[in-house]
Amino acid sequence: MCTSRSTALLTGALAVATAFGLAVSAAPATAAAPAVTLSSVQTPSLVSSAVIGTPPKNYAMGPGTYFSFPNRGTAASVNIRNRVLNTVMSTWGGPRDSLHQPLAGNGTIRMATWSFTDMTLARALVAARNRGVSVQIMAASTATRESASWQWLKRQLGSARYVPGHPETTETQSFARQCLGACRGRGGTPHSKYFLFNNVGAPTCATSWWRPR
Repeated sequence: MCTSRSTALLTGALAVATAFGLAVSAAPATAAAPAVTLSSVQTPSLVSSAVIGTPPKNYAMGPGTYFSFPNRGTAASVNIRNRVLNTVMSTWGGPRDSLHQPLAGNGTIRMATWSFTDMTLARALVAARNRGVSVQIMAASTATRESASWQWLKRQLGSARYVPGHPETTETQSFARQCLGACRGRGGTPHSKYFLFNNVGAPTCATSWWRPR
């Protein structure tokens, strides 16, 4: 018996992140990488790595409410961030069409954030795009202006909303873009954080060739 992949909507987690003023940030460089304790199912994938678009992890976040606490040490401060990173690394890609766009059924990642200072997450997002995931990221312009990880992510993903001459690729084209003002008008700045994922978590099966849709 196999367990199929899922859709992860981390809006609840991000509402918490917004309440605590958090954004997409890496763990402090002076601290050792924390051991992530997750109250969710993490089962080893038996899917062959030769399958196009296979993600490097098999993580499916369980239901519940999660909090990050910036003043309680490294592990507590990246509690939400680590869940986001693991979900990015568990999103399935797949084949692409003649325009190099992900096919229907491939995974999608959508993020809106205020700041972005996490190179590990940036590299995971680019790796997701490279395996056929549609990755679209929006961030505030002022908060990311001097962020090396954000500038690198923009160079890797590009900022075009669609393939030139093909506006039908708006939903599949990967990009990293900055808001004009608050994304709702020329004034202010966007401060909400939303992460939406589709096609997350590799199936676990007794055979290595089976990949459900």
